[in-house]
Amino acid sequence: MYRMIVLLTLTAVVFTGCTQTTEPVSTEPPSYALVSSSTVSGYGVEIFADGPISVGYTPLHVKITRDGQIVRNAHVTIMPDMDMGMHHHSCPVEQPSTSGADAHGYYHGAAIFTMSSATAWTITIAFDDHNADTTTSVTTKIAVAAAEAVRTAKDSSSLKYVFAMQAPTQRMGMNDVIFHCYRTADGFDFVPVNDAVLTFEPSMPSMGHGSHGNQQPTRKGNGVYGGRVNYTMTGDWEIALSVSTSNGTSFKANYPVMVR
Repeated sequence: MYRMIVLLTLTAVVFTGCTQTTEPVSTEPPSYALVSSSTVSGYGVEIFADGPISVGYTPLHVKITRDGQIVRNAHVTIMPDMDMGMHHHSCPVEQPSTSGADAHGYYHGAAIFTMSSATAWTITIAFDDHNADTTTSVTTKIAVAAAEAVRTAKDSSSLKYVFAMQAPTQRMGMNDVIFHCYRTADGFDFVPVNDAVLTFEPSMPSMGHGSHGNQQPTRKGNGVYGGRVNYTMTGDWEIALSVSTSNGTSFKANYPVMVR
């Protein structure tokens, strides 16, 4: 009996050890879409996006090489510009972290493109290579497709506000929804608005109803407000956004959404 107990105990230990293995962490590089590739002063500069670039919140990923080696310790700045002939303007930007490139050599930022154009937009990537003690930049043209993700408005003092709705492919049921809020006086310096109150109301105009259980946006910092929206059917929906700023100014904006 004693030997049988010992044998069963050892067997249990063996099987317990086998069930505690962990899955290996994937080291596969992300499959970003190449937007442009340039060379300047011995550096290779590549700009990637998650997919086709369109009006709205657009993550951008920059990779820099020198002599075939990835430059990991650089300070990278993303500067979009739209040439409208009589004047230029930029758009809100989230700059890459100053802590350097990620494990795959990418510097991650984002731009909120406010207008579509196949030829008018450019992106300048400026960077300081701290290891080589050099500073340089490269400018490349990009195409921005039309989309219904951004709305703009002005207050009584002519400050321009940008409201971007960031919503991945929407499915029936509860979905995350993110709003970005910025203001600018000159079209180049965009300041995140962190003291506004945002509410939204989803509706399905073709069916004459809305939905229940929605979670209104809360402040996340850096001009970002996150909430949850409930779509009860597939089809064409609309998000009606209301914004109240700290100075008492109110704005309204509507965003069409296709729920699949």
